Amino acid sequence: MPLFAPHRPAIRAVTAVAALALPLTLLAAPSQAADDRTPLLVVGTSDVSDSDLMAKVIKPGFEAAHPEFRLDYTGTGTGQAIAMAKTGSFSALIVHAASVENQFVADGYSNEQYGRAIFWGDFVMTGPTADPAAVKAGAEHDIVAAYEKIAAAGLTGDARFVSRGGTPGTTIQEHGIWALAGDINGAAAGDGKCTVTAANGGGQRPSTVASPSTCDGEKDVPSWYTTTGKKQGANILDGNACNFDPKKDNCYVFTDRGTFNNLEGQNTVGNLKVVTRTNDSTSRGGGDVLVNKFHAYVMNPNANYGTNNISINTAGGKALLDWITSPTGQKAIGSYLPKDPPFIPAAAPAVTASAAPGLVKAGTTVTLRGSIANVTPGTLPLGGVPVQLQSVRQTNLAAPAETVATATTAPDGSYAFSVVPTANQFYTLAVPQITKIQDPTLSPPFGDLLTATSASFGLVQVKSVPRITSVKRGKKTIRVKGRLSPGVVGTNAHLSLYGVLTKNSGKRAPKYLGNVKLKNGQTKFSASFKLSNKKWTIRVAEVNAGVVVPGYSTGKRVKTR
Repeated sequence: MPLFAPHRPAIRAVTAVAALALPLTLLAAPSQAADDRTPLLVVGTSDVSDSDLMAKVIKPGFEAAHPEFRLDYTGTGTGQAIAMAKTGSFSALIVHAASVENQFVADGYSNEQYGRAIFWGDFVMTGPTADPAAVKAGAEHDIVAAYEKIAAAGLTGDARFVSRGGTPGTTIQEHGIWALAGDINGAAAGDGKCTVTAANGGGQRPSTVASPSTCDGEKDVPSWYTTTGKKQGANILDGNACNFDPKKDNCYVFTDRGTFNNLEGQNTVGNLKVVTRTNDSTSRGGGDVLVNKFHAYVMNPNANYGTNNISINTAGGKALLDWITSPTGQKAIGSYLPKDPPFIPAAAPAVTASAAPGLVKAGTTVTLRGSIANVTPGTLPLGGVPVQLQSVRQTNLAAPAETVATATTAPDGSYAFSVVPTANQFYTLAVPQITKIQDPTLSPPFGDLLTATSASFGLVQVKSVPRITSVKRGKKTIRVKGRLSPGVVGTNAHLSLYGVLTKNSGKRAPKYLGNVKLKNGQTKFSASFKLSNKKWTIRVAEVNAGVVVPGYSTGKRVKTR
């Protein structure tokens, strides 16, 4: 859809004479409406643009929330996106290759300590419907074996691997998988792979060299391995056309599932199908080797861009990342292509919280426990994370939550709080923004930021437990002394006296006999009540509507004079 609506006059044709009589404003009407929004330039992986996630979800959602900005996204490979971001021409970056993101952060280009985790997806191997390398039949859930099968079939001219080449996140992931593969050039030729430099993401790729060496760009690739240098969608379309080989039906493409599903929905990749997806945990690389992790960065306006001509909108970049990681943005992203969602929200950790026990007696210790975990598979446990237990009174839900306890998660991400409630309270777990190293094996280590979140334990109601310590008898009165548990909260509490004639004790319900007002913070009471000259069994109750659930004291026998 165009950003500007063209002007369309109601009169299709005007004679020369009539045109002279038309107002000048009609003849000079602009062809485009003015757009005074502030441009927000963002660069990143073509996975986000070629899957249409940007055009159909992120851009319209963000612009609706922030009409002051016009989001312009440039999609390319991750390595190229980072290089473009380092020119100072963009305000934010969205990428998916930890082994080059860590270098970007170390060089000071991120305005935050690390990138924000935003969502994850998965990589898949797609191949021709005939599947000449028999990948689906023999390696449907074993991506390393799939690579080896394609290489073996490539050596006999029956398969071709179509790679984007360069340093896109997909290619970096591909190189990591090739590094796990065995001999791919025949026993006599060595392992047939060269080593990719750490600056380019590491790993290996197929090569015609006889022994391992450092890769030299795209040189020395075997005849069955093609690099296109194109974006994600275009690379898939090239593999679908398979014009690199006279057979035209033997191309395999490693890609992100979001882009492939989008093109599949447009009926433009009919020659390809998914042949490997969801790696088995027992296969080489493990169950997480196909996980596609996305992170977003706000550019640091104070970084060294090598030029004074930088154009970074820090506020706009932060607003974009805040929207993407907000509940609204995360829900919208997770709802894209809902039949088999390719992008799973991952901005906040998953939180479990035990259900509150409901009703407890005053003085009871309540333990509230649960765990937090990173949503993205293959990430480290969230141990050592500070968490807070917050509460708000049932009678004042509009008040700010109060922090009543703090804790640090155990190495496995679990936590526990023990509290003694003094009033009816709704309890909530508050998890602040988390800064976490996710890959300590990289140099420098790769970390991410998880957005703050919370979870509810529910309502704990406290049943009061008053205790009578003494009763002094008068002619027709008694003075009752005792203790209150919990202490009085607020100014609306009172102490009620109930009684039943001792001879009817156990047969009739206690009768209300009167009350006295209690003060905030009061923990003891001393009150006089009138009673007829009979034998009574009396009880007291602390009544404080909404603050505690009234509870009776134990019965105390008394006889007035």
